[in-house]
Amino acid sequence: MLLTLNESVEQTRAILAREVLWQSWDELAPPVRGLKRELEKLYQSQGQALKIDPSEVQLTRRQIREATGWSDWQVRVYCQRLVEMEYLIVVAPGNGRPCLYQLVEPGRDDRPQLNGLAEVEPQPKQLKKKAGR
Repeated sequence: MLLTLNESVEQTRAILAREVLWQSWDELAPPVRGLKRELEKLYQSQGQALKIDPSEVQLTRRQIREATGWSDWQVRVYCQRLVEMEYLIVVAPGNGRPCLYQLVEPGRDDRPQLNGLAEVEPQPKQLKKKAGR
């Protein structure tokens, strides 16, 4: 299969755009992303143990600290960042009571949707149309 120069350039541009956009897309700092991954595993296992959906699981910072082994400072700061970025919801907001967190969308695919970029592999319809020219 031979590609025209324009098709080859378009495919190369799509590949580069995906790589660059994926790296710049990640809005979470590496430690916060690490806690998010740990929380997803923790909420999943708690949901299975309690026989409920992971989105219904509520955990305190203490439970998170004990399960992950992360420090109090890390859990407080990184959970706050996850709340700000809408990955976690605060269910019971402190004031003498334990702060409870719920995961917003357990198992959500966090990869970016890069709409509008050309597909790397041409579609058969496109090839047939161009071959008919």
